[in-house]
Amino acid sequence: MDAGATDKIAEIVGNYPDCSFVFTSRTRLPIKLAALLAPSTTLSFLPFDDEVIVKLLEKQLLNPGDTDAVPESLKNKYASVPKTPLLVRLVASTYSSSGKVPESRAVLFEQYAQELLRADAVGFEHPEGLHYVAEYLALHTHVESDGDRGFSQDRAVELLVLIADKLDKGYGVKVPAIVLLRWLERIGFLRNSSDS
Repeated sequence: MDAGATDKIAEIVGNYPDCSFVFTSRTRLPIKLAALLAPSTTLSFLPFDDEVIVKLLEKQLLNPGDTDAVPESLKNKYASVPKTPLLVRLVASTYSSSGKVPESRAVLFEQYAQELLRADAVGFEHPEGLHYVAEYLALHTHVESDGDRGFSQDRAVELLVLIADKLDKGYGVKVPAIVLLRWLERIGFLRNSSDS
């Protein structure tokens, strides 16, 4: 954390001493901030290790007896993918319905997109249209840019204008491009870099 950010947070905490909660992904607070919060209690998440993964799988799998096979497949097939509760939940869901762990990251991430874009999650009348938008943006930004993850809002709007007719006639989606982008941000499919 840079000094400017530390100073700003310290100023805010100093202005509201009766409500001093700081949530951080860092393991240790800068000394200046820790002093303002003293005495303090630090709470941290348990490590997401094999034991926790098995416990989560026991809750997620339809047949808890499958907890022997799934963790090993998870390790072998997704060694380079960070193990998160969402990943474990998606693998468990797929395993419960198909009896196997998804073969590739592409299949897994397709299922992730379907989970994010399901009708009850997006609150959108035509989620299949939103799914098409997400695929189109991924193709014309991430894939065509050789894995570059960022793209401007202006570029996204340009791309959405190109498919506006298909969205309208094929999916019944008649909303401005900016509204589609906000929906994708709200459900976590896109992240606005100015919000980080």
